Amino acid sequence: MRKAYLVPIVSFGILLAIYFGLMVDYGDKADIYNELGIANADNGQYIVAINNYSEAIEIRPDYAEAYINRGIAKHNLKQYAEAIADYDKAIELKPDYAIVYNNRGIVKADLGQRFAAIRDYDKAIELEPDNAKAYNNRGNAKAKLGEKFAAIRDYDKAIELEPDNATAYYNRGISKHNLKQYAAAIADYNKAIELKPDYAKAYYNRGNAKYRLEQYAAAIADYDKAIELEPDDATAYYNRGNAKRRLKQYAAAIADYDKAIELKPNYAKAYYNRGSANHNLDRTVEAKQDFQMALSLAKQAEDTELEADTLAKMRRLGLN
Repeated sequence: MRKAYLVPIVSFGILLAIYFGLMVDYGDKADIYNELGIANADNGQYIVAINNYSEAIEIRPDYAEAYINRGIAKHNLKQYAEAIADYDKAIELKPDYAIVYNNRGIVKADLGQRFAAIRDYDKAIELEPDNAKAYNNRGNAKAKLGEKFAAIRDYDKAIELEPDNATAYYNRGISKHNLKQYAAAIADYNKAIELKPDYAKAYYNRGNAKYRLEQYAAAIADYDKAIELEPDDATAYYNRGNAKRRLKQYAAAIADYDKAIELKPNYAKAYYNRGSANHNLDRTVEAKQDFQMALSLAKQAEDTELEADTLAKMRRLGLN
C-alpha cells in the first residue's frame, strides 16, 4: 500500500491532559482525541484510533483533519468505502486540501478505480504542484493502465521534486523494464538501492533485468540479496532457480525450486521448471511427477497456457 499521511494538530504533550485530568477547554478535547488517534494508529491500533477520531468529530463536526486521519485508519483496515466517505467529508470541509485528494486517490487505486484515482491525483497536483507523492502515485495508476511512457513522465517529475525518493526510482525502473529498456531499468534500480540499501524488491527486479540481459551470474547475486532481505519470497527462489538452470547448475536450481514450492505449495511454474531440471539430470521419474503436478495445478488455476505448455513438453519428452 502506498503510504498515506496522518495530520497531527497539536504537540504530543497535550495527551497528558487526559491521563492527569488537567482542565482543558471543550474545543481542545477534540485535538486531544485526534492526537490519541494518531498515537494509536502509529502503534497499529486502528480500531481504537477510529474510536478516538470519532470522538474528536463528535466534539467538532467540522474537524477535517480528524476525518482524514479516520479515513487513513479505515484504509489500513481495508474498509475502503468507509475511508472514501471520510475523505469525501474532509474535501467538503476543506476543498483546497491537496493531501486528502492524494489519499482518496490511493484508496481508489487499491479498489482498481484507476481513472478515478488519476482524477484525484490531478487535483492534488493542481492544488500543490510540488507534491512529489501525488506524481509518483499518479505514475503508478498510469502504469497499471499500461500507459508506461506517461507513467515515466510522472516518475521523472517526482524525482525532480524529491531526488532522494527511492520508491520513484524503483517505480520508474519497473516501467522501463516493462518497455524492455533493461539497462535503463537497472540504472534506476541501482539508484533506488543506493538510497535504500535494504530495498529487497529493487534487488529482485534488478536481478530480473539482468536475467533478461543474459547476465545470469549477476542476476543470481541480486536474487541472493533479495532472499537475504526477504527469506520468504518464493518468487525470488524460483527466479534464482531459473538463472541457475540457465548456467546448467541443475542440482542447485532444483534446491531453489524446492524452496519456492515449500513456501508456495501451489506454485505450478516451479513444479514445471523443477521437472525440466530433473529431466536435465536424467531423473525421469521425478521429472514426470513434477510435470504431472504442474499440469494438475495449472488446471485448478485455469491457467490454460501453462496447461498446454506442460502437456506439449510431456509429449515431447515422452513422459505422457
